[in-house]
Amino acid sequence: PVKHAAEPAEPSEAPDVELRAVVEHLKTSSPYLPSAVAPCFAAALIGAPAPKAPCVPQSRILDAGLTFLLRGMEARLWESDGDLHPLYRDWRDGRSFNGLLKGALHYDGPAVLLVRTSEGQVIGAVST
Repeated sequence: PVKHAAEPAEPSEAPDVELRAVVEHLKTSSPYLPSAVAPCFAAALIGAPAPKAPCVPQSRILDAGLTFLLRGMEARLWESDGDLHPLYRDWRDGRSFNGLLKGALHYDGPAVLLVRTSEGQVIGAVST
């Protein structure tokens, strides 16, 4: 049968499918995110002690939201003291590969490399 414009459309499963895809993406890309969200909900809903907010390093790329997501990707990042310590910042250390190596070469902990392109996009990598 042909539907006329005045007839309501059947409910679509597309939003449910999209939500499931987002949930699966978060499960695979940020497996420790539930460890972060649960204490926040407990603090808001039942008055449990609020978790310590992570310190956001002085950065022109990294903000509180990105810090939270990055920490949720890896157990050592999540279980760390919450403070991220920059090993290299181009605006402080100069724009050279040698400056990057000097800051990061002998560091043995997990590291995050973030780069803002000339078009304003942010790309990065996590080394655990």
